[in-house]
Amino acid sequence: KKQQRPNSSFLDFQEIARISQQGILDDAVLQTVEDSTELWKEELKALMAKFRLNILGPFTVKSGRSDPTKETIAKFCKLTRYDWDKTQLNGKAIKENLKLVRWLRVSELIHAYSRHQKCTMITAPFPLSFPSSTMYMGVCDMLTQNSYNATILIRGNGQNCLTFYSE
Repeated sequence: KKQQRPNSSFLDFQEIARISQQGILDDAVLQTVEDSTELWKEELKALMAKFRLNILGPFTVKSGRSDPTKETIAKFCKLTRYDWDKTQLNGKAIKENLKLVRWLRVSELIHAYSRHQKCTMITAPFPLSFPSSTMYMGVCDMLTQNSYNATILIRGNGQNCLTFYSE
């Protein structure tokens, strides 16, 4: 059973108001955006342009399934020494942790779609979403394990921002 966002049109209106107040996007762009995903993408493009970052994207990736493959689960379990079917944390089996399952699937998608990129930037999972530091670090490792490009994990405080360091 899928849960729908409460008052999604109100949330979209709030997002448009927030972005309008920040002056990131002009009114012409705001009028062409059809949904909050497109709004988010346009906002990121505008922020990257301000910093003169020559980046193609961001891209929305859709998947036909939500569960990770058995290979991904086995790799995660080998890395963390968890037993997928038996390990429990805080009285709950790890395979029932929806955030863990989602992030393992995200790691598969990132590896599948970013294989030919020089660098991949990923919003890091929120640490408190996981019941143990081993699980959190295992997920971070699964997101960044590759031999074909650099990966940057980014974690903020919940506000949209783009910062850089210049010497």
